[in-house]
Amino acid sequence: MLVVITPPEATPREIVRYNRLFQLGLHTLHLRIPSATREEYKACIQAIHPEFRHRVVLCDHFDLGEVTGTGGVHLRKDQISLWRQWQGINRGRVSVSAHSIEELQQLPFIPTYALLSPLFESISKLDYPGNLDRSECKKNLPLLPFPVVALGGITPERQSEALNYGFSGVAILGDLALAGEYLEEAFLHYSQPEVLTIAGHDPTSGAGLTADIRAIESNDAYPLSVCSSLTAQNEKDFKALFPVDVKEPLDILLKNHHPMVCKIGLISCLDQGIEIAKKLRDKKVRYIIWDPILKTSASEKSLHDSFPKERIKELLSLVTLITPNYPESMTLFGTTDPIELSLFASEYRVYILLKGGHNSSLQNVSTDLLFSPDGEMARYTVPRTPFDKHGTGCVLSAVIATLLSHGYDLPSACRGAQWKTDTYRRSSKALLGTHKRVESIEKQLRLHSCHLQYITDSLELPELLFKTQQVLEGGVRWIQLRMKGVSSQKRLEAAFALKELMQKYIGSTLIINDDLETALACDAHGVHLGLEDVSPATARKVLGLGKIIGGTCNTVADIAQRALEGVDYIGIGPYRSTTTKKVLSPVLGIEGIKALSAYNQQLPVPIPLFAIGGIETSDFIDLSSLDLQGIALSGAINRSGDITETAKSITQTIQQLFTQSKKRPI
Repeated sequence: MLVVITPPEATPREIVRYNRLFQLGLHTLHLRIPSATREEYKACIQAIHPEFRHRVVLCDHFDLGEVTGTGGVHLRKDQISLWRQWQGINRGRVSVSAHSIEELQQLPFIPTYALLSPLFESISKLDYPGNLDRSECKKNLPLLPFPVVALGGITPERQSEALNYGFSGVAILGDLALAGEYLEEAFLHYSQPEVLTIAGHDPTSGAGLTADIRAIESNDAYPLSVCSSLTAQNEKDFKALFPVDVKEPLDILLKNHHPMVCKIGLISCLDQGIEIAKKLRDKKVRYIIWDPILKTSASEKSLHDSFPKERIKELLSLVTLITPNYPESMTLFGTTDPIELSLFASEYRVYILLKGGHNSSLQNVSTDLLFSPDGEMARYTVPRTPFDKHGTGCVLSAVIATLLSHGYDLPSACRGAQWKTDTYRRSSKALLGTHKRVESIEKQLRLHSCHLQYITDSLELPELLFKTQQVLEGGVRWIQLRMKGVSSQKRLEAAFALKELMQKYIGSTLIINDDLETALACDAHGVHLGLEDVSPATARKVLGLGKIIGGTCNTVADIAQRALEGVDYIGIGPYRSTTTKKVLSPVLGIEGIKALSAYNQQLPVPIPLFAIGGIETSDFIDLSSLDLQGIALSGAINRSGDITETAKSITQTIQQLFTQSKKRPI
């Protein structure tokens, strides 16, 4: 693990720089600013890009996590009694601080991880020597049921030394605080966590060992690997499996490396899996994930002769998480029933992640179910993608392992890995995928290239499709589906029809107004939320990081709230009175729009703004002189006699005005 703690006097302008560390691979930032007021703390959260909010652990004002979408809380010694308020299968990380092993042994709950200090003489505090008994650390820390991270005097040179003392990672404060303008360079001197994969070799690199290595490295960790078998296969055809003895390679590897997490993939038999898991437990590997590959996607033949229940039970008693799909669950447990699987998870004290790809009862989405040893269950849903990939199960389990190594709690790691696997499935139409980080790049490209948003006003599908096609022919590429007062089913049908129509127009973006479930089911590019709708933080948890989330604002306070919530763009208005909305906020006019855009520009991370509400062509020049990304139109296009020609003319004018005006990069 690699944890970074902010300097105690950090300001929003300084916090902005940590966005760069996130881009360089940081996954755990403790926002610790003890002297900050609530408003100052809010401003620091606003300084963190929404894409990275889930990597932030709050050290104060914990209630802001529900609003901002941050990833957990850190409890000081005097806050330990509050642990029940924050721990749960979908609550995120809960970490704690301690200054002795005895404090950790007496904790009333199992945190995600703990910080123990000081290990070495502090860099940020004078006369604060390291006083931990390092031999006691080496003896006792691996016995605790949670990872412990070393704090105090950490430098790149001391990182590996801390791991030798039984710690699972390091937390950095003083060394980075002293780096000043060289913060990024100083961060890069630290090693990322190691993740071990023990799996079969697939010559295509679509599954198995090399697929795991690709997934681990693309998610900012260092891959260690041991081959459990060789295979003769390609992505379409599986011929044979040749077992490999892992004992000596594993012994040699673990003499000098201390991975916190290991993923076990293809094994030749259950006995080999048990032998591997026992070895890993002996070597104090904290989390073991078993991806039970019982047959390959390229073959109907089982890879194993038998599955004795006692051997399965023994292997499950040694692992942290098992990730079966529906056929594998039937083979191992004899059921896919959620109640029965929950009982198995409790009986074996293991997490079970039932992958939903084989569940044909859900037409538009795929839902994974996570069962915890404590009897809790979580649902994680993504849209079904139009094409499959070889090795998605390998990718999923490898990413879960990698996220655990970064300090995520297990439920968050499972959800995050589902999104990553979804991105992998979308990477190409072929059976072999890539790990290019296209979801974030694509989202920013869509936002950056958009200066004109078209909002539909039709309630009947034929008229909706006719008008939208004319608008698309005119060059508009951003369509927001707004259908107030109709059933969810009718809106979903319209969304699917629109999506099919828009596939013919490259670069087109579909946003669903207000309806989060429709946006998920139809796999839209995002959702636009009014002030009274579901919160953007909730929408982010449902749709994932790659989707666009827009919000409506009418006041400076609204913009401050939206910045805190982490929206990707804001529609500000109404500019003037309009008949396209029944409930209208106070009219802003040019001066109101100007005031809101000026306030937005002083935020640590300004948000793309689009003016909306009663805008006519005569307003374009005035609006383009402000700090706006663009405008949103409905009536000005829909009322015209020739929608295509009007859309074409407006698109050309808007592109010229808003690309020539001074715009910040998004």
